[in-house]
Amino acid sequence: MAALAYSFLQEFKIMRRLRRNERPGAARGGNALVRLATSAATAGSKLEDSYWAARLEQAVRPLLTATGQHTIEAALDRLWNSNGRGYDLLADAVESTIEAGTLERGDARYDTLVFVLPALAWSHTRIAHGPLRQADLDALLVQLGAHVFAPDARIALATRLLTPDQLPNSYHEEAMLARELMAAAVDGKHVTLRADRVPEAIDFVADARYLIGAVAVPAGQPIFAWQSDDITIEAATEAWTAQGGAVFGAMLAGTNCEVLMPGAFYSTMRRVDRSARVFYLRSGVAFLETTLGRPAAQLGAAFAPFYDNELVEYRIGLTVGREDEVYHGVTWPVLSADDVENAPEQIREVLAQVGVTQVFEHEHRFPLEFCEDCGAPLFPNAQGDVVHAELPEDAEPPHLHHLH
Repeated sequence: MAALAYSFLQEFKIMRRLRRNERPGAARGGNALVRLATSAATAGSKLEDSYWAARLEQAVRPLLTATGQHTIEAALDRLWNSNGRGYDLLADAVESTIEAGTLERGDARYDTLVFVLPALAWSHTRIAHGPLRQADLDALLVQLGAHVFAPDARIALATRLLTPDQLPNSYHEEAMLARELMAAAVDGKHVTLRADRVPEAIDFVADARYLIGAVAVPAGQPIFAWQSDDITIEAATEAWTAQGGAVFGAMLAGTNCEVLMPGAFYSTMRRVDRSARVFYLRSGVAFLETTLGRPAAQLGAAFAPFYDNELVEYRIGLTVGREDEVYHGVTWPVLSADDVENAPEQIREVLAQVGVTQVFEHEHRFPLEFCEDCGAPLFPNAQGDVVHAELPEDAEPPHLHHLH
């Protein structure tokens, strides 16, 4: 329990196009990709866009290997600093090449797409992960077929509920799993992910859970249910939340769970990143309320911007009133240019919604500091010091209760 209660900091699975500082040494190479992306950025018509997109995907495909991916990363790094439009076009080409494709079986051709089913959960006990029962897989297939995908879609699932740490961690790994899932979807099978294929899970108080799959449809046909005239995405979302969410939620029994809408792998992962920030902050307050036995009105929150050359994230220290100690810490990653301006207001809004009224904002820049002993991030307190997030020694987590 000590490890769970320490802090629910979660290293978000932020999509690679946002991980600009995590590729040291990737500053060389990628000249051909940079030239293509730069040319694509000058396109002035949809016809040109289609031409350059095809050229970029053709250039990217043979580079989705353990060594070739470094060429892609080098090109993205260079474009990030020189051509924002070209950067987006190359990143789009990489993602679409990995998550979508066309396969043939006999005389039939199928369009395939890798998707993800996400959920957010928090608990005082361990959040479930690992291999799924056949009954769970069958129930999910029924709900996916009824509310998410087109009626004639073939669906394959990777048979393990994954933590963020267990997701594929590179373009090469993502591409290998995607190809395996696409073939399985066409052939009407699932993909068994054994324990030796994924890293060991790290437990957090609040975390995301993912189920990855692929869908195949006859070439040129709709993939999602809401591509027809008979159903809207709003209706599909409502139905999935009620029916599919009940199945997914049963796999996360004993947690406070929020099930999100399935969708294409990369865009859905980015959507989860945004939703998770609010969920984790709300969960942090609820966790301290139950653990310390105090209402939100007696808690305090201090937050500040943390930089590593540029703004990386806001860190929020949760405590009681103006006490120096931080009992819980939450990170709020900066995921877009809009976040730079809007994050403080959004943080204050979430805190107000859950009843925290003692809020202290530090506007000066903090360095992106971590504990030298254990590597945990340091969080601000009301006085502007950065400290470890650690529960009082006599704190005993009580039974779960629902979020506000």
